[in-house]
This record gives sequence, C-alpha cells and structure tokens, in this order.
Amino acid sequence: MITMINEWGAAWGVWFLSVVVQNTIFLLLVMLALFMLRRASARVLAAVVTVGVVKLAIPPFVPVGWFGSGATETLADPVAPLLFPFAEGPAPRMEIVADLTGGLGLAAVLMLAWVSIATARLGWALLQSIQLYVELRRSTPVPLAEIPQEMLDQGLDIRRSDRIAVPLTMGLFHRRILVPAGWNSWSMADRQAVLRHEVAHIRRRDNLVQPIEIFVQAVFFFHPLVTLLIRRLRVWREMACDDMSVGADPDLRLAYSRLLVDLAATVIEPRLMAESAPALARRKCELMKRVTHQVKGGIMNPVSKMRLATVLAVLLLAIVPLSLVYGDDPPPPPKKPAPVAEPVKPAEVTTHEKVVKAEDPAAAELPPSPPPAVYIALTAEGLTVNNQTTSADDFSQAVQEVIAAKGGKVVVNIASDGGVTMGKVHGMQAQLRDMGLMKVVYLGELGQAVPMVLPPEKARKKLASLPGDMVLNVKVDSAGVLTVADTKLAGADLPKLIKNKLAKEPKLVVALHTERETSYGAFLQVLQGLKKGGATRIAIQDPDR
Repeated sequence: MITMINEWGAAWGVWFLSVVVQNTIFLLLVMLALFMLRRASARVLAAVVTVGVVKLAIPPFVPVGWFGSGATETLADPVAPLLFPFAEGPAPRMEIVADLTGGLGLAAVLMLAWVSIATARLGWALLQSIQLYVELRRSTPVPLAEIPQEMLDQGLDIRRSDRIAVPLTMGLFHRRILVPAGWNSWSMADRQAVLRHEVAHIRRRDNLVQPIEIFVQAVFFFHPLVTLLIRRLRVWREMACDDMSVGADPDLRLAYSRLLVDLAATVIEPRLMAESAPALARRKCELMKRVTHQVKGGIMNPVSKMRLATVLAVLLLAIVPLSLVYGDDPPPPPKKPAPVAEPVKPAEVTTHEKVVKAEDPAAAELPPSPPPAVYIALTAEGLTVNNQTTSADDFSQAVQEVIAAKGGKVVVNIASDGGVTMGKVHGMQAQLRDMGLMKVVYLGELGQAVPMVLPPEKARKKLASLPGDMVLNVKVDSAGVLTVADTKLAGADLPKLIKNKLAKEPKLVVALHTERETSYGAFLQVLQGLKKGGATRIAIQDPDR
C-alpha cells in the first residue's frame, strides 16, 4: 500500500507542480489586466476575474508534443548493476522508484495532505449547501401584496426565511429568491431595488460560476492569488448587480446605499451560510465596499473598447500555452528481431526465388546465428535449467551438461521473479562464478535484460581499498526498509539523494547491501532508484555482508 501511495505521490507531484506554475503565470496576467482596466466598471472587472477562475478549473489539456517534440527526461544508458558492465542491453523500466516500508516520501505526504484538505473543504461546502436547501423547504412564500408590481411579471418564486440575514438567489436555473424576515420593514422602493439586484444575478448566470469558485478554492486553498482574486470577484459581482439594479440615478443610488448600510449594521454571520450560497455579500466589509461604490457614483470612467478587447484576447490566447500536459513521450515500438538464418549449402543461397552464389555480397549480409543460451529460471517455487527442474545441489551439474551440449560457449540468461529471496539469488550466482561464468543477463518482469558481471574477488578488494568518502552504503533489509549510510530513507527520495551525492563526488561507488530474506523485487526497486539518480558504479554485496 505504501509503495502504491508513493508511486501516486511521485506522479501527482510532477503533474501538480506544473499545474500550479502555469496557473500562477496566468493569474499574474489577470492581475496585470485588472491594473490596466482599473478604471473600468465592476461588470468588466468581474468578467476578467471570471476568466481567470474558469481557467483554474480546467486541467491541463494541451500535450507538449502539440508544440513540437516536447522536453522529456533523458535517462542514462543502462549499466550493469556492478562496477563493470560487459555489454549493452535493453533498458530496464526506469519507473520512479516506489517507497518500501521505510515510510512515505515527501511527495506522497504532500499529496495526502492536499487531498484531505481539498476534500474537507468541498465536503463542508456541500454540507452547508444541503442545509441551505433544507431551509428553503421550511421557508414561506411572500404574499403578492408585499411584492412590487414590477416584479409580479418576472415569474419569480420569492420566499421568506428567518435563518438568513441578506437576500439571496438559489438554484442554477430556477428564478428563486430567498429574503430575510426583515423584509416586512423595508419600503416598497427598497424591496424593488433588492429584487432587481437578485434578478441581475439570475440574468448574469452567477449561480453557474459560483460552484466553479468553490472547486477552485478547494483545489488551490494554499494559493494567495486565488484567494485574493475570488474575494475581489465576489465584491465586483455584487457591485455589478447593484449597478444593474439602480442604474445611474443618483437619488436611487443614495437610497440604495442607505439600505446597504442598514444591512451591514444588522448582519450576523448565520451558521447556515455556505460558500456555495448564491448571495456572497454577507460580510459587513463587502457591504461597506458596495456602499462606497454607490456613493462614488458606481460606474467609473469608461475604458476604450479597443483596450478591453485587447486585454481579453490576450487572456484567452494565453490559456492554451499555459495548459500544457508534461510527461514522457511514449516509448518507440520494439524493433522486430532479425530472423535467424537457416544453414545453407556453401554453393548457393535461395533468396526471392533466385539462386545466388555464396560469394555474392548479399549472402554475406545474412545475420549470424546468436550464440546458444542457458536459460535459468529462479522462482519462489524452484529452480529450472532449460525448462528442466533441478535442485540447488544439482544446479552446477545441470548447467555444465547444457554447456557441453551447446559446444562450450553460451550466454547465461537468468529469469527471476520478485518473490525470490536474495539468499537464493546469491547462492545461484556463487555457483555460476565457481564455474567461471561471470557474465550473465538477467531477464524477468522487474529487471528486463540487464547484463551483469558477477563480482570477482579483485572487485571486492578494489572496493575495500577505496576511501570511505567515495563509498556510499545502501541497504534494504528483509522487511523492505531502506537505509542510506545508517539513516532510514523513503524509496521515493533515493534518486534525489543520489544525484546530490554524485554532484559532490562524481566517482562515488554505491555498495548495495541486502539480507538473505530480502526479496528480489525490493532489491530491484532500490537498484532502479540508484540508476534513476545517475549511479553507474554499483557494487552488490553478498547478503548480510
């Protein structure tokens, strides 16, 4: 489970970091646009911020390859997991190493914290919205006599509730308005202005944008620019609806500002109010800003249409290059192996129904036959040599018999599964080394075609003679706990640590230790983490050494 969480964390960290960087750049563009349009009306400013909020809710959707080849991570050529590789081979899968049981990596911890906080915020908003809708069912219809004549033809569902302090609209598509209990004490002109304000919200489809705001605030709860812009959006949106409600009439603005002052004096934060509620003017400070807006005349100096169009066009065009999906390009398809030529007579070779003489250059280009191979399978269930089951005691004799039957020169291919213990792996290697078979190729699900040189005695002596600062001891025990220089480490952090070590000492040798009961899968995970970090001088030690 920890391994899976660390894999998710590593993938999430790379993806989410690019999302945050791209969105931060876009938010800075939005701030610049607001500065250029600072004298525009509240409606225009709210529209600009809405573009930014919608962009934040859209995940990256443009692959890097759409712009060109795309930058992908370049991995080092595969090397044998010992000091001296003997051949090049297909690269093993260089996945970001998963953590073992030593603990969660930093990326996994951050991912879990982010998921927990974002889920809690979304859940809390959902709960409060549900409570608000429950309150709607308890509300009572407002008598027609209390509704201004102008609003009777609007098809509004106006209801009164004792649990709210300010009017608000509800629902995404319904023309439903909820008013507080103090509705009876307002003048008919005030009621008309308030209802015009709420109708403006309905016409602007603000209820469609507010769920997006909730989602964006939950996902980017840590981002100060997100918090700042959404707060400004809420105020400007209310100001825009105020402007639509009272227009440019100074007398109506003055009367409406007095109503806002009265509301600000009586507002008490109700427990049922939610971030998802359509009315976002519930705080006193926001009401007072709206009053100031009305007193100053509401609509400020007009902005030229050319400037407005230019700013909006730049923001919309910036969405595409700032919505890139980064990741490795898919690996190329494997090359089809060349067919092994059948032996032919020296005199002639039959090719495409034509007879070609042996001395013809085309005949010399036929691929040579690969050297014979000994296939050794080491699994948790047992040991086989060329599909023949054998025991550890008879292993050497079985291998020698195959070598003799093959003519003496063979390639040793070893397939091991992740459940095999390192004690069995090293026991098999010791027998191969005793037979003089130092060069082998490891096959299998975890390490695919990895050429290896079994450690000769001179390699052990060379390692022992190196200064202490040139050798880094890495160990994975039988429980999968990873330690580096006697300090426990999460597997996901291993590549970064190795890169830092190699930056200080490029000739660093990594001594990889295991225990006899350490699984081969855990060993290969650590080995891949070392390679991911750039280590090329790796000495695998015998178990418990």
